[in-house]
Amino acid sequence: MEMQALNPAVEPMGFVRLSSGTINAMEFDMELDQAKASGKILLNYSDLKVELLEREQVKENEEKQLLSFLANTVKIKRNNSEKPLREGEITFERDPHKSIFNYWWKSLLSGLKGSIGM
Repeated sequence: MEMQALNPAVEPMGFVRLSSGTINAMEFDMELDQAKASGKILLNYSDLKVELLEREQVKENEEKQLLSFLANTVKIKRNNSEKPLREGEITFERDPHKSIFNYWWKSLLSGLKGSIGM
């Protein structure tokens, strides 16, 4: 699956745009209760590039372009396709005022961030 297909979800919730990348496989085990989520995720991916977005998701300025460049060259792991895969830890505390879908997505996103090095 091409990672850009996730942009409608990750842009407003994670303030990140996936410029390129391919998800080869994903496996996760997550436990959720009324207050918190925990678990593990394995994401096999390749060629990941991201752009950091501002909260307002307005046009990118030079500072954001620089931060995106640094994220892609220093922090973000472009690939996670060789064994053993980096495992992301799912840890998230629920905001009871937000929807259950927000809770599920943000829980999963917490593990995805760890898997890609954010």
